[in-house]
Amino acid sequence: PTSPPLSSLASPLSPHRATPIEESRPLPPAETALGSAAPTVLPPFDPADPARAHRFAGIYRDEMHPGCSRRIVVERRRCPEAEGYEYIAHFSMTDVGPPGIGHVVKIACDEHTMGREQIRHWSFEARISPDGEHIDAGDGIHVGRFREANPDDEAPWEGIRFRDGNRWVLLGRPEEVGVLS
Repeated sequence: PTSPPLSSLASPLSPHRATPIEESRPLPPAETALGSAAPTVLPPFDPADPARAHRFAGIYRDEMHPGCSRRIVVERRRCPEAEGYEYIAHFSMTDVGPPGIGHVVKIACDEHTMGREQIRHWSFEARISPDGEHIDAGDGIHVGRFREANPDDEAPWEGIRFRDGNRWVLLGRPEEVGVLS
């Protein structure tokens, strides 16, 4: 027995829509506090501590989508709402399957699935919180917190833990992944 193609699982009501790189999704409004339901004004970053935002830059392994590419580049921008800067994370990634497949999908980018389904390239932007701890793309899915490696853990890892329980493990920070000015 063969499983149905992933395209048969797509739902027009799905909250997760892959966005092609050519049509990147806009940022959520700046007034939205990360992880909060109540709107608040985010203060600008303290320019003395930009490293906390820059740690999001890198290449990651996504445990819900093994083998799919995950890359984040961080950009420092003038904050239009206040004097100072804000930090934006530019996500670029690949997935397998049709757009609108759903928000909790565990599909690997492996030889088996890539032979059955189309690979999708997509990107979006997310705001990094002023304290450099959280990231929020405004889609309810890519909302998470940076986690430093803890050497006391049985299996230490560093990366992003998302609200849905997924984690992206940081694989490295090559020179070409970094900061845009």
